[in-house]
Amino acid sequence: MLETFPNAGTPEFWVWVYHFQTLIGGLLALLAALATILFLNWQKQTEIEAKHRMLRAGLPIALSQIGRYANACIHYIGQIAYFSDAEGQLGQDVEEPSFPSNAFKDVQKIIETIDEDEYFEFLNLMNFSQIQNSRFGNSAFESVGGNHESWKPGESKMYALMEDALLLSAAIDRIFPYARNPSNQFGEWRSADSALSFMPITINGPTNEAYSFPNYQKLEEYVKRNWASAIERHFSKGSYSPVN
Repeated sequence: MLETFPNAGTPEFWVWVYHFQTLIGGLLALLAALATILFLNWQKQTEIEAKHRMLRAGLPIALSQIGRYANACIHYIGQIAYFSDAEGQLGQDVEEPSFPSNAFKDVQKIIETIDEDEYFEFLNLMNFSQIQNSRFGNSAFESVGGNHESWKPGESKMYALMEDALLLSAAIDRIFPYARNPSNQFGEWRSADSALSFMPITINGPTNEAYSFPNYQKLEEYVKRNWASAIERHFSKGSYSPVN
């Protein structure tokens, strides 16, 4: 019996082994299976960590491309705002920003290798960027250089489009510290005042003359009124702690 375990090497020990060889063999097989599982899990985790390091090394470049897209949207909407409010046409050199699909694919890949809290940060960014691009693309900006009446989006919609672009820019700014530092820390959200500072108050016309952004005060009030709720609505897993 197990409670009368004999000393190793004695005849009684080998008799005990003979009687319990099936049980011993089963236990050894179980230990071998557990060791295999642990090794495979370790190997998989090592591969994920290596992939994460590789993807994270390229993350600042992808975020920079998305940030440039957001800023381009801010300036483009500024152009639309003026020429929707004035007599004239968009200059031929004003082009609608192109959505950086490849950059978002790079961000999407890193989602597969990160922890749950980080996962929601990037997932919210991906979801909101799709919302922003959809709203922006469906805003009847039909023809660069065409008559402004064909693509005039309306004042309230203009403010919402600008807020979307400002929010996307702020979201990228918040994630940048994670991409650059090994501490896995995200930055703070920009305050509404700080976000508005990224919007040009003056816009260059087709002959490079400067025009004031129409109804800037109304836009400022709109963004300040909705900023915190917009962050909560689109980035609910993030924390809204405004800084100037």
